[in-house]
Amino acid sequence: MTVKVFDLKCNYGHIFEGWFSSSDEFNNQRSKKIIECPFCASSEITKLVSAPYVNTHSGSDVTNKTKTDSLSDKTNIANTQINIIKGIRKILKEAEDVGSNFADVARKIHDGDAEKRSIKGTVTKEEHKSLQEEGIEVLSIPEFLEDPSSMH
Repeated sequence: MTVKVFDLKCNYGHIFEGWFSSSDEFNNQRSKKIIECPFCASSEITKLVSAPYVNTHSGSDVTNKTKTDSLSDKTNIANTQINIIKGIRKILKEAEDVGSNFADVARKIHDGDAEKRSIKGTVTKEEHKSLQEEGIEVLSIPEFLEDPSSMH
């Protein structure tokens, strides 16, 4: 299966990557508000313009160097993404799961009424928005980033 990778941006300016089977699939999911920003859960998403590489130089040395540089860049990006996912999984593994009480516990920690610690759990879109408006940093993390060995 062919996958299209698009750079996406939410209405709050967060930039992230989305993988789709086609541009039509992206447009379909966006119109149904299925796509959400992993940072703030906003479903107001736009696709950023990305230009294809155009080789304006002649000669095989330039072409081969460009291909090598491009491969090296892609490898560096892939390694960075792997390290980020590993870091997120470590944080999630060490965080206390407070389930659906996340908003209440986050507020208590923020207000100094509870011990400061890493927590994870679930919130509704309304709770997420309310926490952000109160200045409480909340990060939405897709389930696929959970460590598969720790999932039930």
